[in-house]
Amino acid sequence: MSSKIKMAMLVLGIALLVGGASAAGSAQVIKLVTKDTTTWEPVEGGAFGSLMYQNDRFVFTGHGLVAGESYTLIGYNEASWAGLETIFGVGVADRNGNVKIKGGTVALTPYAYTTGEYAGQTGAKVWLVPTTSMNGADLLWLNPGTFLYETSLIV
Repeated sequence: MSSKIKMAMLVLGIALLVGGASAAGSAQVIKLVTKDTTTWEPVEGGAFGSLMYQNDRFVFTGHGLVAGESYTLIGYNEASWAGLETIFGVGVADRNGNVKIKGGTVALTPYAYTTGEYAGQTGAKVWLVPTTSMNGADLLWLNPGTFLYETSLIV
């Protein structure tokens, strides 16, 4: 395929995405990134993803993941260290380390933050974790350095 055709397809794809997002109206996007679990700063060159959502649907795309590994997209329940995470969905990274998880309505419990980076804000955290770090809806905290963490809250 010629480079002109590839470029035209790319431009058309972006136009369709932008059109779909603007048609969605209230769609929001949250970036997820690998973070250093001692400083909570993003890891340069680490895996990353984005979650586009609105009230009745969402789509998550992740990149730089381990090919063939199963991942679970969760709403982290800040109020309970005992687990009970909200599971958005599960997907397996393809041979290029990309994963796509999409679905319908997901209800999250907002949390009112009084300390830390979200002090004074109310919202919910969304993470992508290896499925091996889950036991049902319970997060096992296995290898938290491999999780993708939110960069802003769902409000």
